[in-house]
Amino acid sequence: MKERWKCFVNKKNLRKWIICIAGAFLGGMILSMGYAGAQYLREGGAHEQRTVEASDIQCDKVTVEDGNYHISGDESKLTITFPEKTYISKLKYAYAVPEYTKSKVKVYVSNIYGDTEEREITDWYKNILSHSTINIHARVEKIEFDFAGLEFGIDAADFTIDNGFDWNPFLALFLMAVIFLGLYLAMFKRENAKYPEAALFVSILIISTCMLVMEPPTIVGWDEQIHIMNTYKLSPGEMTGNKALDNFQVHANWFSPEQMASFDEHVEEIHRTNEMGSIATSAVAKKNRFLSSIGYVFQILFLKAGLALHLPFYICWLLGKFSNVLLYALGMSVAAAILPIGKKIFSVIAMAPTALFISICYTYDVTVTVFIAIGISIFLKMLLSKEKASMKWKVLFVVCMAVGCMPKAVYAPLMLLGLMIPCEKYESKKSCRIYRGVLILGFLMLMSSFVLPVLLPHSGGGTVVAGDARGGDTSVTRQMAYVLGKPFAYAVVLIRNVWDTLVDYTIGTAVFGTMGYVGTITPPVIFSVIAVVTAVTDSYREERLDKLSGRHRAGIVISIVITIALIWTALYLSFTEVGKTQIAGVQARYYLPFLFLLYVCLQNSKIKCKVKAENYQMAVMLLTGGFMFWQIFVYFILARIV
Repeated sequence: MKERWKCFVNKKNLRKWIICIAGAFLGGMILSMGYAGAQYLREGGAHEQRTVEASDIQCDKVTVEDGNYHISGDESKLTITFPEKTYISKLKYAYAVPEYTKSKVKVYVSNIYGDTEEREITDWYKNILSHSTINIHARVEKIEFDFAGLEFGIDAADFTIDNGFDWNPFLALFLMAVIFLGLYLAMFKRENAKYPEAALFVSILIISTCMLVMEPPTIVGWDEQIHIMNTYKLSPGEMTGNKALDNFQVHANWFSPEQMASFDEHVEEIHRTNEMGSIATSAVAKKNRFLSSIGYVFQILFLKAGLALHLPFYICWLLGKFSNVLLYALGMSVAAAILPIGKKIFSVIAMAPTALFISICYTYDVTVTVFIAIGISIFLKMLLSKEKASMKWKVLFVVCMAVGCMPKAVYAPLMLLGLMIPCEKYESKKSCRIYRGVLILGFLMLMSSFVLPVLLPHSGGGTVVAGDARGGDTSVTRQMAYVLGKPFAYAVVLIRNVWDTLVDYTIGTAVFGTMGYVGTITPPVIFSVIAVVTAVTDSYREERLDKLSGRHRAGIVISIVITIALIWTALYLSFTEVGKTQIAGVQARYYLPFLFLLYVCLQNSKIKCKVKAENYQMAVMLLTGGFMFWQIFVYFILARIV
């Protein structure tokens, strides 16, 4: 660690750090100001903020009273017509709704040829907000609001054209992050080639933190509403809920990327989250601690720290998420430092959009991925090193695998990878037998936490184990009867489901490009190509290493196959309706903890990459980092500025 620190932080590199920081700050400010200036110039002379005249607003089945427009039915329409085409940067108006809803807005604008064309926009309304902002940035002929499908009334008022110089701090922060990471990877390419884990740490920290700041204060990831409540329920001491937390639960599955259409609404939602977070509701019921609780430790610590310091609730909310960002950045860089081979492809997989998105969510998946990744790195180091496996590495392997598998015991077969370490790597045959016994015992203990709750009630004929209610008509006990009663039929069901998803779950969009409720990466094929090409060409490895033999690869594949079978079986029992042959609930992100091992098995010692390590490292990190920044721009920036 001391050598790494000296390599990056010294008098010689001080100038580089100054250039990176100053260049990022100035570049972000200049470019964001330049964009605001360009929009200002596009307005021509219409630099004003003015209220839309009542005479320009036509209503159909809308009640008007003292400047307030009450939309009561799904056949209601409201149209704003301008006598002359008017340049509008933003259209703002106040509203009040009893519940979340939306409307279709048709904006008739002048295109680049001067002809009128129609844009259709979905305007989303939240009962916690009171203002809507529609970005237009064009000369407008008329605007139509269509409330088809409306289930309850909306009150609207104060339609305002908002033109003028509008600097966007979120755009500035995004540009600063992009410029800083680009300068860092280019200027420290020699240092990063020597210590690739440093490049990985900085890249994950910068990109994930940027995405975290850009996301709205709401539920955007898989089952986040469950994980945030678990964080509260497992926290020591009495925890009190608040209105913001209640709102997250009520509208957990309502989020759509189309909602991120305005930074003005984003800022208002932050203020409202803070206001609601200060209004206490009821005490949160405590939850018994169990094995998966270890996956919440860091989130609990950071969230509790924020609450103890009486920080605004939005900041506390971010702190809990940032704990996963920090854990992921540190953990994956540690794993990369230990790895004797495949550091580049490991970095690519660690920076996959799905993986980075998970790191900004409330979830225990980050703990699972990080500790299993470190365990796999230690395994490969012990397996391929010509030296004997030290007690330190053997103990750390067991500990990391145990911690990684506690939240999800289906990964327990990966602990058996340690059985592949040759006997000659131990001090004696006795120590080899003892260690292998420990591995098997650890595997059985982890599996017991997964298997016993299912088997014992079934074998005893008493208690019925229920499934996950979200899956429909589920029952673990009844489903287990199919598995045990017709094992060969279930084997066919399992193999067919795994085979049908194999490509997408190991190389496709599902494993690399899904970002919760935010959406799917675009274009998805690019990241898959980066991953495969890197896996095949990443021939850089430490000196004095044994080769990864065919027997080693076979053992790795067998462990992964057993793990995959357990993942699908677990969801078949708990999440799939009884008797169905299509297994529900299995997501490609469950493959992420062991995906690197599959890609390592693709490597061929006959393929040698002759590109300088420093240039190869820089190119890989720039490609993956740049691709991820593009996704952040498309989903979190672009819709809010155009």
